[in-house]
Amino acid sequence: MKKYYIFFFIVLLFYFIYPRSDYVELNHLSIIREIKFKCEKNYNITLKEIIPQKKDNGIHYQYKDYSFSGESFDSLKREISNSNKNFYFKHVHLLKTNCSEYQELFSLFSISSNKVKVKKLS
Repeated sequence: MKKYYIFFFIVLLFYFIYPRSDYVELNHLSIIREIKFKCEKNYNITLKEIIPQKKDNGIHYQYKDYSFSGESFDSLKREISNSNKNFYFKHVHLLKTNCSEYQELFSLFSISSNKVKVKKLS
C-alpha cells in the first residue's frame, strides 16, 4: 500500500513540475471578434479584441484595436506573432476587407471560413 502512495506522489509531483507549453496567462490572451484587412501599398490589418466586463446589471463588452502592417502576408504574420499578446481567432465573426486575396487570411490565422461573415470596405 505504501508503494501506491509513493507512486501517486511521484506522478502528482511530475504533473506540477513538468512545464505545460499550451498554457497562456489570461492577461496575455486576446479574443479577436473582428478583423479589418486593407490592401494598399502595404497590407494593413486591425484586430478588434472583445473584453467582457462584469457590471452590476450584467456583462458589458468593451473593444480594443490592434493594428499591424506588412509588405506581405508572411511579414504581417511575423509582426503579429512578435507582439506581446496571444491572439485567439476561433471567435472571429466578421472580416471587413477591400482585397480580393482575403482567402489567405483564413489559412493564415486558422479561421473557419464558413463561420465568418465577409463585408467589403468602401
